[in-house]
Amino acid sequence: MVQALGSMKDEPPSLLVCRHDVQCVESFTYLEALIHSTCSSEPEICRRSAMTRTAMQSLVWRSTIASLTKLRLYNAYILPVMLYGSDCWMVKKADVQRTDALDQWCL
Repeated sequence: MVQALGSMKDEPPSLLVCRHDVQCVESFTYLEALIHSTCSSEPEICRRSAMTRTAMQSLVWRSTIASLTKLRLYNAYILPVMLYGSDCWMVKKADVQRTDALDQWCL
């Protein structure tokens, strides 16, 4: 697969490389991080938010464990799911607000 950064309007749906047909894609996952052709971090932030919500609902909310233990699980298992790769994100104000809202929802 090949990814073109920026606009995909001018790119063909596939390329011929060494007599092999190579597909042009808009996004792909590399080392568990979503790389999108728009060079924006918003798709990755939305993906991480969905993963965090799923993990939170399945691991913590449906259990009958103590609140302190739930908080420790959140800090040890849930928060790293959300923040993986966040040091490389290009965040906008809306992304920060979305992340803060998810953190408050989890807590």
